[in-house]
Amino acid sequence: MQIFIPLSFTLVAVMIIAVLLYKRWRLCKRKNVRKKESVAKSNENIQLLDRMNIVNKNPSYFMSSRAATNSKKTFVNEIPIERVKILDIVGEGAFGQVFRATDDSQSTPVAVKVLKEGVSNEVREDFQREVEIMSAFDHDNILKLLGVITRVIEETPYMIFEYMSHGDLAEMLRRNDPAMRKNGNDIILQKTDLIDIATQIANGMTYLTSQHFVHRDLATRNCLVGEGLAVKISDFGMARDVYTCDYYRIGGSRMLPVRWMSPESVKYGRFTTESDIWAYGVVLWEIFSFGRQPYYGHSNEEVVRFLDEGILLQRPDECPSTVYHLMLGCWKTNPKDRLLFSRIYSHLVDYSQQIARNTHNMHSSDIDSETEMLT
Repeated sequence: MQIFIPLSFTLVAVMIIAVLLYKRWRLCKRKNVRKKESVAKSNENIQLLDRMNIVNKNPSYFMSSRAATNSKKTFVNEIPIERVKILDIVGEGAFGQVFRATDDSQSTPVAVKVLKEGVSNEVREDFQREVEIMSAFDHDNILKLLGVITRVIEETPYMIFEYMSHGDLAEMLRRNDPAMRKNGNDIILQKTDLIDIATQIANGMTYLTSQHFVHRDLATRNCLVGEGLAVKISDFGMARDVYTCDYYRIGGSRMLPVRWMSPESVKYGRFTTESDIWAYGVVLWEIFSFGRQPYYGHSNEEVVRFLDEGILLQRPDECPSTVYHLMLGCWKTNPKDRLLFSRIYSHLVDYSQQIARNTHNMHSSDIDSETEMLT
């Protein structure tokens, strides 16, 4: 008994210690699992911020997972380098340049996008991804990729786009601001022109949505204007040096266009068709304020606070109430409540036709009045 009793107590103590050690092991294991999940989530967020990158990593458009699954290999036209004659530079950014050039085979102006020397392999991959994505687009209001030049001495591929003679929409709008308009402007924009421009952009975004693409940086600076006021959505990514004040670094993230971003994009880095719709509402505001910067007079930090507090842009002077209601329809807090691009396009087409009918009726009334006076 003298041996058994101490031995029993020893065994019980060992069992208790073993149970405690097992429970501690399970607890540590759970903590490790949570830590790994947390790290994975953190990495996921970092990857999300990388996808949000609009300055340093710049495929012009973001391909949704659904589009990536359904995408087909698209043929890209290879253009001989001797066919293209570079004339002058029209834009420059951190990783590339855009030149005005001519295609000697057709005697037509083209735009050539070229990577700078010494860029990383990652940037080259983004450049190639942009080629693949842009080559899949075929719409009157999306900038058309005409082909690529890959056989060049510097081993840097060129992208060849159609040339838009009037440049970016933001600059054209500012030249037409009634408060700053100068005599001799090549084009004077009327209110009907502004509505037509807005309609074309809505049409292009309706197409992108049907292709399951999210633009992520829709703004007038990324829309180009050609002959006959043809407007095409683009993102050369070369205007960032000129429009640096339009971008803002949130925390440790990349430079982001917060003045065009939806609340969920700013808070959570979530970019969707619905966040593009929010940005389109800001584009409407830009158009009818003749290219003013959204929330002008306020700092980027203040804009972030405005978005958090639900403070919206006010109706621009001379903006039709119908158009401002469309803006408000784009700026619903709940993304699901925002107007669809197809609905926005239909509303603008109907509004444009209504204006045309009213103008025709007024014109007919004036003719009738003149006829009565003559008789």
